[in-house]
Amino acid sequence: MKQKNLLVLAIICSLGCTPFFSITPACAAERPAAASFGKNDPEAVFLNPPDTAKPMVWWHWMGHNISKEGITKDLEAMKSAGIGGATIFNLTSSVGGGAAPISNTPWPENDYRSPAWWALVKHAASEASRLDLELGMHNCVGYSATGGPWITPEQSMKHVVWSATPIEGGAPFDGKLPQPKSLLDFYRDIGVVAVPDSEAVAPESEIVLSGSMSKDGALKWNPPAGAWTVYRFGYTSTGHDCRPAPEEVKSLECDKLSAEASAFHFDQVLQPLKKELGPLLGKSLRHLTLDSYEAGDLSWTEGFREEFKKRRGYDPLPWLPVLDKRAVGGADLSARFAWDLKTTVSELFVQNNFQLGRKKMNALGVKMYLEPYSGPFSTVAAAAVPDMTMGEFWLGGSGEISRNIVGSAQAAGINLIGAEAFTAWPGDAKWSETPALLKACGDGAWVSGINRLVLHHWVHQPFGDALKPGMGMGWWGTHFGRNQTWYEPGKAWIAYLTRSQALLQWGEPVSDFLSLDEGSGLGANRADSIDAASFVQKAKVSQGRIVLPRGRSYAFVQLPNSPLMLPATARKLRELVKAGAVIAGRPPERSPSLHDYPKADDEVATIARELWGDGTKPERDFGTGRVFLKTENALAALKIAPDFSSEPDIAKLRFCHRHKGDDEIYFLTSRASEPVRFAGLFRVTGKVPELWDPEHATRVEAGTWEIKNGRTEVAMNLEANTSVFVVFRKKTDGLRSSNISRDEGGDASPASMPIEGPWEVRFEKDRGAPEKIMLPALQSWTASENPGVKYFSGTATYFKTVEVPDALSKKDRRFELDLGDVRELAQVKVNGCDCGVAWHSPFRVDVSAALKPGANTIEIAVTNTWANRLIGDEQEPEDCVFGESVMKKNSKDKNAPPLSVGRMLAEFPEWLIKGQPRPTKRIGFCTWDYFTKDSPLSESGLLGPVQILKKNANASY
Repeated sequence: MKQKNLLVLAIICSLGCTPFFSITPACAAERPAAASFGKNDPEAVFLNPPDTAKPMVWWHWMGHNISKEGITKDLEAMKSAGIGGATIFNLTSSVGGGAAPISNTPWPENDYRSPAWWALVKHAASEASRLDLELGMHNCVGYSATGGPWITPEQSMKHVVWSATPIEGGAPFDGKLPQPKSLLDFYRDIGVVAVPDSEAVAPESEIVLSGSMSKDGALKWNPPAGAWTVYRFGYTSTGHDCRPAPEEVKSLECDKLSAEASAFHFDQVLQPLKKELGPLLGKSLRHLTLDSYEAGDLSWTEGFREEFKKRRGYDPLPWLPVLDKRAVGGADLSARFAWDLKTTVSELFVQNNFQLGRKKMNALGVKMYLEPYSGPFSTVAAAAVPDMTMGEFWLGGSGEISRNIVGSAQAAGINLIGAEAFTAWPGDAKWSETPALLKACGDGAWVSGINRLVLHHWVHQPFGDALKPGMGMGWWGTHFGRNQTWYEPGKAWIAYLTRSQALLQWGEPVSDFLSLDEGSGLGANRADSIDAASFVQKAKVSQGRIVLPRGRSYAFVQLPNSPLMLPATARKLRELVKAGAVIAGRPPERSPSLHDYPKADDEVATIARELWGDGTKPERDFGTGRVFLKTENALAALKIAPDFSSEPDIAKLRFCHRHKGDDEIYFLTSRASEPVRFAGLFRVTGKVPELWDPEHATRVEAGTWEIKNGRTEVAMNLEANTSVFVVFRKKTDGLRSSNISRDEGGDASPASMPIEGPWEVRFEKDRGAPEKIMLPALQSWTASENPGVKYFSGTATYFKTVEVPDALSKKDRRFELDLGDVRELAQVKVNGCDCGVAWHSPFRVDVSAALKPGANTIEIAVTNTWANRLIGDEQEPEDCVFGESVMKKNSKDKNAPPLSVGRMLAEFPEWLIKGQPRPTKRIGFCTWDYFTKDSPLSESGLLGPVQILKKNANASY
């Protein structure tokens, strides 16, 4: 955009284009809204979101500490907050820090899978059914991966082990080969191979001796002259167990490569659920989850050798010395075997664990939720398996989820793509987190393609309401739940999540091309992903576009930046391009596999020459299709413009794009700490841009826009930390918006009115503060000399009567109450009218419908976090027994000395067990102690300055 246009844009924005504020007042007059288009229009789901749009939670049951009363209260609180459901995780009571489980539990009878435990699960399922909440359960104890107490060593994960016996040739050998080291008293032989001692071992020089060794390891052999190493290969259990399991539960991971072991595991989960829950299985308990894989490597299973031969075409036994870093056939051939071994493990894992597990779940009306990454399997292949694919992001990051996860799920036609959301280290979330702190990374996950957040975590609270904040998941996670200080005002944030996810689930995501195996797209042009095997089996070409079975289609295929490609993949590419498809990427040079070596290399190279020629031209025709060397060449030649950009270019703007039929929806969010003014350039033409605010649930036409060069340019002003949906659904015959007048009409009334002077502040009961105080001027509660105020955590309400002059309250004006700095959330009422919750900066609410000439009563209920109260409690004597402080490395400064992240409760105190009065003046109670008496306090309360702002009545949100 030229300088002149920037000046015009700045003038337009200064007159009121698209300001976004915190929440629409419940009793405010209706804003001008876009026309309703019917139930199947995005407007319908935006205003009345489906249940799937509601965020879910991971509901952690900590050890034995579970009660029916707590289950009911938790689920009712979820329903009231707008949470769509929960996934039960059965964990030890002392996750993190290596601490022992909390002793002296009030509920010793709640052993895992005891009658008392099953009664609690059925109660939870019944209550979820009553409340119409979706309930699920992690498929095993702990949070990784698939297993249970029912798994024997024979059914557990396995890996290859070996012993290496040096033998000097030229004389008979008669001795025992030592059995390789085994675990859990389980071992099986694979075979015996004699390898000459040389730097590079020729495969034909090896001698297989499996038939010459007896069961006890005795070997009789006449070795040729020279030095030899005789390998005895076998397999044993990896010993990995499901972690962190509830108290006294020993739970081995099942063998993921074995269909029999995996089927047995899933049957041990599903069949007892069917027996205990009856019709509630599939009705309220609707899913099982497989969390991120944290169970280590595995490399073998019973029948693996035969399966390898079938899939790769040769016997793996002579190549197993590669595992001992022996170069069999040289470095290249050894690397090929390693690729074949890894690929076979991945294929069996996905097929025999993930796919088989989903099939068994679906047969009983249960869905599979899966986090398919960081394991000995292809993420791209695994992400296409479940009913809901999930990623994971941590508090403090960008929220970005890998396209290998999201893109693969999208290519597979999976619409709901979830994320374990806001997982946190103890330094980032110690009962000190707020919705404002969560917003940026949550928005970032949506931009990555996530459309259902699963909040980590909501810890089950089995105790009465007097014990707050209560149970935690050790030091881990962001603290959601009914005992959070901002549970009530935080519902405004949940509503924002729900409205946003309703639109992010509508239609389907826009991706310009398909990436073969791993890929992330290019700039503002997104890509889906597919693994090579699925591509070979499923991809078709229609009218020059690549089409997948679920209907997703793409302009071209992006190849991996690698010289390696299987012949089957190369043949498929040739077939598709000949039929009219477009591909982009470097030509492959050879196969990664030992299968059919070296003929496979020759075939790959031959096909590459057919498609790319000598590989020097940026573009080449083949059949009725085209071949490009680079992705950017294909985008330019096919005239695929960036899906979104801005002038000026603002790096902190992020977007995603969905469509259905002729309607287009863009989600746009700003990470900037200041308002940003720009022209948004959208790859849409012929439609009117509408601006939909997910915080207010408002919809208006954009004030200033223009169609040119095949794109729509929209003048925009996004406040700091703000997001908006730009919706194109109404056709237009024009090329630009009408020239909307922003004339103030000569109004001389002031633009703002400061609210100064004293405030009455009333504090929440039973939190150690006085009933009320008078503040001569706004200041942080921590500045008070009264300890009850200084260390207060909870909600305190500010009261003030303000005189509003007639000139400031003209009916054709809009007014906002600007609260200045708030720590941390503020619910505003004016003259008894609920004007909404401000939960992030800028802390403003619309008070137009509530404000009147003359006296106005203002109530501002401000809520901070638990941190200050817990620090205040540290000034008192201890009345609980905690373990030793846990020291962790500083994640932000690796050279800094370790930091204390707190202490785990060692036992529940007798005063709690017996229901006696607390022996100290402490207010808070939680199972992880994050603080000391010297921990710094966080500023809290209404800090201001507070003022009433006059806004133009015609200003569009």
